Amino acid sequence: MLKELLAGSIEVVRHRLFEMATPERQAAIGRAMREMAANSAGIESRKDFVPAQRTVLGLHHAGNLNEAALLGFSKEYRYEETVAALSAMSGVQIATLDRLMSGERHDPILIVGKAIGLQWATVRALILLRLGPARIPSPTDIETVRSNFARLMPSTAERVLSFWQTRQSA
Repeated sequence: MLKELLAGSIEVVRHRLFEMATPERQAAIGRAMREMAANSAGIESRKDFVPAQRTVLGLHHAGNLNEAALLGFSKEYRYEETVAALSAMSGVQIATLDRLMSGERHDPILIVGKAIGLQWATVRALILLRLGPARIPSPTDIETVRSNFARLMPSTAERVLSFWQTRQSA
């Protein structure tokens, strides 16, 4: 339960929780945080984007790197190819997109999708890819995300995307 609480907390809350805990609890919190970091590092290291980058580069050279290709990768649950294609289409580094796609929230997908002009069907496929084939969101959740995507202003999404691009080069 402690790991679940920490995983769902932002850094400020984690720090505050650690400060308020007894010394015994601080040790348990420290262990849980190290285990979570080790587990996420193990997951990250298993992803190999090099073959996906080659595939995407081939599509680009052939003039076929487009929304249809991205939609195809997403529907086939080809995560690495999807992230590599999104990277090429958006100008955001693969590592940044991988981290954003692996997060808890759908917002980064909505932002990238709106900024590069993707249709809702493709954004929906990206969200389903992110959740994996075993998890199916409720129609209410999908409708909420669709509504958020529709309300998101392209100019806002473009500013956030520009921030991500600038931040990665700094």
